[in-house]
Amino acid sequence: MSEEARWSSLDDLTIYDEALRKSETDTDSEPVEESDDETEINYSDEDTNDDPASEALQEAKAEIEDLYDLIYQKTCKITYLTNLNWTLEEHNLCLEKELEVLKAKLEAINKEPTCT
Repeated sequence: MSEEARWSSLDDLTIYDEALRKSETDTDSEPVEESDDETEINYSDEDTNDDPASEALQEAKAEIEDLYDLIYQKTCKITYLTNLNWTLEEHNLCLEKELEVLKAKLEAINKEPTCT
């Protein structure tokens, strides 16, 4: 991109920003004033033990966390057992192949004439 084109695009951005700021300040609406009559909602996570509902919420939250931990543990265990199952299946296939080879050797030995 040429230097002139780059500065031109930057100027376009500042022109847009200025137009946006001007449109925001030129509105006919009056600013909204906060009334002192409204109660503020406290969204903080602080514990207030005065309210029984709050205690129930804390207990429910603790139970949910315990359930989440249990689900996580079970998921890990299932994943481990699934991987272990695949490993056992692979091991079983290897043993079956070895067994077939040994059976073939045994049959070959049995077919050989014996010298008596």
